[in-house]
Amino acid sequence: MPNPVPMAQLSNLLLKLSRELFPDRTEREMFVSALVHPRPCDACLLWCQPKQQAFELRETLDWQPEFVDRLAPGQPPEKHLLFQQGAYDSVEFTALFVASLLLSLGDRPGLVFDLCAGTGSNSVFAWQLLQPKLLLANTLIRQHHRLLFGHLRRCGIMPAAMMSVDSGVLAEVIPGTADLVIVDAPSSAQSVLARGRLNPGCFHPVTIAKYAKCQRRLLANASHLVASQGYLLYTTRTYSLDENEHILDCPFRRTDSFPKTIFQTEPGVLAASQRCCKIEPSGPPDRSHLTS
Repeated sequence: MPNPVPMAQLSNLLLKLSRELFPDRTEREMFVSALVHPRPCDACLLWCQPKQQAFELRETLDWQPEFVDRLAPGQPPEKHLLFQQGAYDSVEFTALFVASLLLSLGDRPGLVFDLCAGTGSNSVFAWQLLQPKLLLANTLIRQHHRLLFGHLRRCGIMPAAMMSVDSGVLAEVIPGTADLVIVDAPSSAQSVLARGRLNPGCFHPVTIAKYAKCQRRLLANASHLVASQGYLLYTTRTYSLDENEHILDCPFRRTDSFPKTIFQTEPGVLAASQRCCKIEPSGPPDRSHLTS
């Protein structure tokens, strides 16, 4: 079970954020409670090879891709031999939920660019779902280089290439080349509290401002990488308006290249008028809980 966030961390900054996000008092209390009393998060298997019956599974959700299984609690997937053999990747359910926004895309992309690939979970999901002609996974964090390379190799992601190039350089050298650009941006990571982890200072204005500055630059550069009629998926692991809704305003004030964001709110239904959707930490495991 995740450890609850100490009550001492129920700061005025957290309460202020809850008021900014939720006018309704009941919703505010649910939001704060979900961060103070986190629930276990399901592990998921993202199969890169034909499925095998090696685990006890939860029920399949309507929107769940065929190559994904949700595990019942108490089964560490990274310790299984199949994991070492590259049969599957292991991700938390929340990460899968966010990546599932790619289910709304249609045609097979030629080039998918994971601009902030980290250790590669989004890259693997995008590859398995979309089967692009080429995947480029980029990370500037030196500690992630070996992990990302090993991740792609273990899961058999080919053809693919790993890069470590600043987004500004990429925007200048190869503009308009990617059919899909994924930006899982560095953030204040407030959502890790909902998974039982501590993150001191994540609600502080200085922390938020530091990441927002980085995010504005990343998103502006990413928008230049997108080809005509292409897609840009921008995600964070935080709740603050300054790192989400307000960030999205910046590049779109200067261009009409991205007139709308498309995401699937429930099976078979597209919402095409909003730019942003959020997953509340107290929400149930279904896509209808996406909120604009």
